[in-house]
Amino acid sequence: QNTTNPKPEYRKLWEIDEDYTLSNFFFYDFQSVLADMLFFFIVGRLYQPHNPGIDSLFPWILFMTFGAIYPSVANNFEFLQHSLSMYSIMCTWPPILFVYAIALLVMAGVLIVGLVRSHYRRGVLGSRLLESIVLFLMYQVPFVTNDNFHLHHWYGMWWLGMQSNAPEWWIRCFMAYCLGCYINGIAVYGRDPILACEYAFYRSTNMECAFMECYEVDTGAGNETEYKPFVTPDWRTCTTDGL
Repeated sequence: QNTTNPKPEYRKLWEIDEDYTLSNFFFYDFQSVLADMLFFFIVGRLYQPHNPGIDSLFPWILFMTFGAIYPSVANNFEFLQHSLSMYSIMCTWPPILFVYAIALLVMAGVLIVGLVRSHYRRGVLGSRLLESIVLFLMYQVPFVTNDNFHLHHWYGMWWLGMQSNAPEWWIRCFMAYCLGCYINGIAVYGRDPILACEYAFYRSTNMECAFMECYEVDTGAGNETEYKPFVTPDWRTCTTDGL
């Protein structure tokens, strides 16, 4: 008779990408993350003297920690286990998630009003509005019309956080929270591209990688390689051929 106690099974509290290692981070994502942080530092005005050091307990360590933990905790709720893409919104979101999203939008609206008032009071509203418009044109407009656009939380919170660049303590708390969410997204899943599989498809076919032979089309053009077009998920018909 086997009297050995069976190995206990532990339930994972937080979802992670087990294939994403620290080696992968440094090899594939580290340079891009450095660029993200440099942009965050400059646009967020973290160099200005009124900002406490990022190693200060309040607001940075406390709210970065909260931001780094909350997305993983929230993922334990089934209704939050959906991505922010047109396909997911139109085809898979449950009604309660729309309520949750509306609540977040209301909170965001309150924050934006406070941020605008702060900029106006300090006489920098015009320049900050222009800066936000430029950032929107650079980082959102080129992608939002793409059916494969997936607003990863690392990307969205990075973009919002660096624009929370006012001196008030509550705005700095939000910036620290956003940076924590960015850290969570990178650490848990990696710095995944916002165009998801379409970006990977473009890179692979552009480099004519051997593993893409299954997508090759025989055109009879000699050495010229052609590929079948990438099929994006269609939120209008809720078909997922491109996923």
